[in-house]
Amino acid sequence: MSLARITALLTAVLPVCVLAQQLNAADVDRAARIAWLKEHAIALRSINPIDEDFSDLEPLRKTIGDVRIVQLGEQSHGDGATFHAKGR
Repeated sequence: MSLARITALLTAVLPVCVLAQQLNAADVDRAARIAWLKEHAIALRSINPIDEDFSDLEPLRKTIGDVRIVQLGEQSHGDGATFHAKGR
């Protein structure tokens, strides 16, 4: 095999190997994020603002602690479900 063919082959294969390594690292990172979410997520029974049974929100009390101010971000102006959940 000529040096030109070897160079062309390496030029084609090397980026694929690097990409495969990066994708594998992304999968590991994704798996770690999913595991963290499974461990820390709190299931909400309802996002209805008039629902007055807050028992499903009790786990948040430990997370929030004794802080006096909690800032809730805004996803977008058109996301009504987020506003219902924050209102509750």
